Amino acid sequence: MRNVLAAVVGIGVALATILLFDWIALFLHPMPEGLDKNDSAALAEHIGSAPIESLVVLISGWFVAAFDGVFLACLIGRAQRYLFAILVAGLVLVATVSNLILIPHPLWVTAAGPVLILLAAWLATRVAPKLEPAGDQ
Repeated sequence: MRNVLAAVVGIGVALATILLFDWIALFLHPMPEGLDKNDSAALAEHIGSAPIESLVVLISGWFVAAFDGVFLACLIGRAQRYLFAILVAGLVLVATVSNLILIPHPLWVTAAGPVLILLAAWLATRVAPKLEPAGDQ
């Protein structure tokens, strides 16, 4: 039961984090009135014109989502750290890569996003055990 809770909390927190950072990125670079969200070419043009700050917020969100989701899952699940890292970061990675395939982003965003997600997951598996009570490691 503890492992299920860990996975659900980790995934839920990761998704909430992505939504929060996406909202901030949209605040910095709002969608123009009348933009067809089903038109990938129009979305690609919109993202291509985004200021650097908006794109940095976007990829920061992917990093923070992978980190906080994996971190919390590791704290709750304890013994299964790498399983939670694969599950939570894997879902964040699949969602991000799907987004990058469906909507073209600048090359540096496409390259940095997946690398940062993997780095965040690895860091979370290193930090979480240091915060567990001494008898639970």
